[in-house]
Amino acid sequence: MTGRPTGRPTGTDPLAEISGLSLGPVSGGPPVLHDADLAVPRGRVLGVVGRSGSGKSSLAYSLLGHVRPGLEVRAGTVRVAGLDPFDREHARRLRGRVVSYLGQDPASSLNPALRIGTQIAEAVRLRSGATRAHEVRARVEELLLSVRLPADREFRRRLPRQVSGGQAQRVGLALALAGAPGLLVLDEPTSGLDTVLADGMRGLLAEVLSDGDRAALLVSHDPSWIASVADEVIRLDAGRITGAGAPKAPRPAPPSPAGAPTAV
Repeated sequence: MTGRPTGRPTGTDPLAEISGLSLGPVSGGPPVLHDADLAVPRGRVLGVVGRSGSGKSSLAYSLLGHVRPGLEVRAGTVRVAGLDPFDREHARRLRGRVVSYLGQDPASSLNPALRIGTQIAEAVRLRSGATRAHEVRARVEELLLSVRLPADREFRRRLPRQVSGGQAQRVGLALALAGAPGLLVLDEPTSGLDTVLADGMRGLLAEVLSDGDRAALLVSHDPSWIASVADEVIRLDAGRITGAGAPKAPRPAPPSPAGAPTAV
């Protein structure tokens, strides 16, 4: 079969699908994303790599029904769980519940005046429907442990300025998981982390995604890091998908959880 390369895996119904998507400046000019196709089936991890300015983040944002200021959708469709994330009502039903996002600097999205536990609890109430105090607290503790953070009262009462960069990254991931979304969109999840913390995030993501039901789209400028996490990798160049296929390095098996949560 000939034609442009796509990120479309075969043989599995996709949880998210992009078809012929083109984005460009409202004022006109060359597109920043041109005729992109991809699909993310349940239980699969799709990596997106490319140089800065290649359109990676624009592609990721589209799964949340978002385009950067100054850009517009010129053509194509986006569907997540069969719904259009650019439709306001559909977006309300999808965001945080079906699809959730973790950006490059999760610490900047944390409210500096609210304690870590309070922020996660608010996300749980908003996205999961839990209202009873003991249910919310149990879910907060479960989320913190799932991202290898302490779940004790002392840690839950910390303010964002009282946690390290690596811990803030994990708190951001806990917030993204609060509504038990089926699809995680992670944009440069290791940005600003040193090699040790980046390796820790890789293992953590492997654990979070190991149940086989949740899908993920991971954006990174680091092909080797993506190859160690993703089932399939697509490459973007100047807004076009120029390659797709299995990662060059095999995915490692998820590490066995340590006895105590990591607090780095």
